[in-house]
Formats: sequence, structure tokens, C-alpha cells
Amino acid sequence: SHAKSTQFLGSSQHAMTATPIIIISEIPLTEKQHASIAMFQKVYFLCGSPLQEDMLRQASAFTAKSIVILGSCLQSPGRYDDDDEEEDGVAADTKDQNMLDTDAITLHRYVVECCECNCPPGSPMATVIVELSRPSSLRFLKDDLVRSENPSTLEAVKALTKRVLSRADDPLDNICHPIYAAGTCKVFISNSLDAVLGSCNKYGCIIDLLHLLTFGEGATNEFGRVLDQIAVPILYHNKSYLECFVQMLVTQDILCLGLYRHRPKRHSYVYVNPNEDVRVQSSDRLFVLR
Repeated sequence: SHAKSTQFLGSSQHAMTATPIIIISEIPLTEKQHASIAMFQKVYFLCGSPLQEDMLRQASAFTAKSIVILGSCLQSPGRYDDDDEEEDGVAADTKDQNMLDTDAITLHRYVVECCECNCPPGSPMATVIVELSRPSSLRFLKDDLVRSENPSTLEAVKALTKRVLSRADDPLDNICHPIYAAGTCKVFISNSLDAVLGSCNKYGCIIDLLHLLTFGEGATNEFGRVLDQIAVPILYHNKSYLECFVQMLVTQDILCLGLYRHRPKRHSYVYVNPNEDVRVQSSDRLFVLR
């Protein structure tokens, strides 16, 4: 069963401070796993298959705020004891690397289609997030927002997909996929974080850089700056990015790094260091250092 190697989390649509988290899996919790979540309130476990609509309904998946699919494709119910670690290693070595995400992709498509058919009228559909092992698996995910693009964009996406199919191991092609490049919080590539953390052995400053971008230079430094996202000031609506950049730097000592362009019915995206003649829209957000 596909569900045996995939875990499914759904969070019901409530206030952030009291959001229930429901875990669905055919694999029973071990004592160690239960102890790791027992201290938290409103965390529930349902033993069953997320590939059954009744189970999704029992977990309130169709009214959830977000659904997270965690891939664990090399695990099975009988392989959770320490004595089986060596056997698991053999399974990992013999597993076809191109099939690592099969279970997660199957469950993703099923959950998305179930939510589309069962989401209450007028209610927003849950954000479905999936963890993948290989970026090249992105091309198999169902994504209706790509179909909403204009014909010229669709042709460009189609051409890019052909290149991805012919060069599936080229990381540059994979990160150019609309789902990944848009940063829509729908896909998490587990080995991306591993690669960043692995580079810390060679480049120790990476941790400092990530900390600086995330938290700024700290309150002890009176000249400290922090990476932030702000709304576009009314003065710069429909103005050129060059005018917005210069005026905010000169008058407010704020350095613009790029734009977040929100598009409700298509993929939103981040435009880093835009051309100077790009028109800033009222719905945009600015990435700034201030």
C-alpha cells in the first residue's frame, strides 16, 4: 500500500494558538514516537490509510488549513526496530532512486482531488504541502495554477518540462519549475536543507549568514539591519522600481532587494533585483534591508 510508506498530517481550520494537529498513518506509533508528541495539546493520531476518503473526512481534512504529506518511502510497518537498521540500509541501496517519491506523489494527487471535490462551497481549499526526496519529481505533481497562465507562458513551461525530462539530474532545471520557484509553500525538498547544512563543514559562515538574514544583527547593535517584507508605500504605486528603490534608500535609508508579486489565480513569485523599468503594483510586497 502506498499509504504504508507515507505519513499524512492535517491541521483543522482554527486559531493559530489552538490549532489541532491530526496525524494519519497505517504505521502504529512506537512508544518513543508517542512520548515525543504526548507533551503537546491537541495532537491526535488516527491509525488508517489516508488513501481512504472516510479517513480524510474523519480527520476533517476537507476543512483543514493545511495538509502536510511526509514521505518516508523506505519504511514499512515491520521495520522500526533498531535490529533492522542494517536490513533497511540494503533496501535503500537497492531501491530505484527514480521511484523514491512514488508514494508521496500518489497520495498528493489523491488528497488534492478529494479536497477539490469535498471542500465546502465558499471555503478556501487546504494548502497541500508535500515532502519530496528528488527535485525532478516536481513534474509529476498536479498543479492547476500552471494551466491558468497565458498561452505563451504555457509554451515556455512545456519547453522547460521537455528539458527537465531529458536532463532530470540537472538541478538548475528542477529549481526553475513553477511550483518550486514560486515559493508557494507547496513543496519541501528534504535534501535541499541537508545540502545547506552539509556545506557548513566547508563554509562555517553559512550559519551566521542564515542567522543574519533571519534575525538581523541583534538588539545590541544600534546600527543593526534586518531582512523584512513590507507593503509598497502608496507614493510608489504604479511607479518604476528604480524610482521606488532610489527614494526609499535616500529618504528612509531602506535598501530594496526585490519584489514579491502576488497573483491570486496564478503562481505568485519573487522578483530579485528587478529591472529599473518594472512597474511596482499596489499588491506587491517589498523585500528590504532596514
